[in-house]
Amino acid sequence: MAHGPRERVTIVLRGLGAAVHLRAAAERTTVATLARRAITAMLDAPASQAELFSAVAAAAPRVRPDGLPVKVTVRMSATHAVTLATRAHSADVSQGAYVADLLDNAPPPP
Repeated sequence: MAHGPRERVTIVLRGLGAAVHLRAAAERTTVATLARRAITAMLDAPASQAELFSAVAAAAPRVRPDGLPVKVTVRMSATHAVTLATRAHSADVSQGAYVADLLDNAPPPP
């Protein structure tokens, strides 16, 4: 496998952290190596398993049933981040509400 620039990913383990760390320690390896092995195994899996995984992921709810807001992380240039903060402050709304209004095609407040 050719190695290019480092590719990084952050994984939210949702309660699996202790088990993952124990498994990595038991195998005398790092969590990163354990994750790469798991991803490689998934990518090498027969198509039927991959299709099952896709179907399960597609069936997962995308919106919280209680309607409460969820946290979203957005990467942007520092200039855009300052602009977002400034415009949201000027409109007297949170940055999240400002972006949500943009997504809902509501004109941004002056």
